[in-house]
Amino acid sequence: MLYAPPALARPGELIISPWSYQSIGQMLRAIALGSASQDYITANLVVYVPFWLPGSVTFTKLWWSNGAAVAGNYDVGVYALDGTLLVSSGSTAAAGTSAVQAVDITDTTCGRGSYYLAIVSDTSGATQKITAALPAAGIAQSFGLLQQAGVTLPLATNASPATFATYTSAFIPLFGAQGYRTIGP
Repeated sequence: MLYAPPALARPGELIISPWSYQSIGQMLRAIALGSASQDYITANLVVYVPFWLPGSVTFTKLWWSNGAAVAGNYDVGVYALDGTLLVSSGSTAAAGTSAVQAVDITDTTCGRGSYYLAIVSDTSGATQKITAALPAAGIAQSFGLLQQAGVTLPLATNASPATFATYTSAFIPLFGAQGYRTIGP
């Protein structure tokens, strides 16, 4: 009889994050970049991380990994490439140090294609930490990350791509979306 390891997730379950295959995960692994508790870079700075879906996915939760200190609020969302907000967690108080914090959302189906994960915090510095990687300068920009400054919570429903700016930080936060594969294009 052949050995089959136990399933670590329900069949069809999918977790998207900067460390996932559908995002910049392969590149992060190629440069052996780890993560640790870091200060959130700048209050009211949205970080956009590109990802793609090979088929339809229905997202059910958005999440982030809190660091060693929590304060303030986060909003996590999924954007279409044209800047349309498809779903977000809404402004949510950070709670639980050194733990993943997940927020149930309205089930949202995204078809095959490219998207952005987005995260913003209304607090930064030593009181607001998130699990993040700190690559060398220019690495995150070369991976396709974008930013938008001066955004107050919640995330904008239409983030015009004209306001997306070149990513200038050496900071990649650990956050994402959870869902399951669905039938469709």
